[in-house]
Amino acid sequence: MNSKVVLAAAAMLLAAIGVYAWQSGGQASPELVAPATVRPAGQSGTTLASKVEAPSLQQDDSAWYDEQAELPEPEQPAWQPSPSAVASLREAILNGDPRTPPLAEAPEREMPTEEELADPDLYLQYEMRQQQAVYASFVQAANRQLEEMDALIARAEQEGGVTEAQLEEGRRKRDMLLQQRDALLAEHPELQTEQQTEEYTPAP
Repeated sequence: MNSKVVLAAAAMLLAAIGVYAWQSGGQASPELVAPATVRPAGQSGTTLASKVEAPSLQQDDSAWYDEQAELPEPEQPAWQPSPSAVASLREAILNGDPRTPPLAEAPEREMPTEEELADPDLYLQYEMRQQQAVYASFVQAANRQLEEMDALIARAEQEGGVTEAQLEEGRRKRDMLLQQRDALLAEHPELQTEQQTEEYTPAP
């Protein structure tokens, strides 16, 4: 009698579940139809994925930077000077550079008079004369040096004996000196008088 009652109750329950699923659009609730998970004997409900800690999106990486800062720097190869450069420097120190021009003797300087020392205006005129003399001396020396450089460059172009780099260096120095002289003459046209300068025509 009891088994018949249990079977009847179970049939009614199944019928009620079917009616509910049909009224819900033909899709039963996943909780009602999902099969029970079968685990092997002795295995708990905790899985390996649940034991792995998820990485933090705001992980502090300052420790990593500290470790990188403590790493030793790679060794750099020791710098070795060129033997030819060392020999050239030693020769220049002991015997000087043969390309160095001789030092010119300093001209005697005009000393101020007592009147110029006592009068500020007269002393200012004295200083202007001294400066003008320096400019004139530079122009005269530049003219002589330019003539010598032009002659050396022309001979090197005809006879050879020097490399193209050395010849180009000579032309560059000659052009620099000519530009300095022309700039000084443009700033002080009075230096172009025959009494203060020597005539020089640049080589083409």
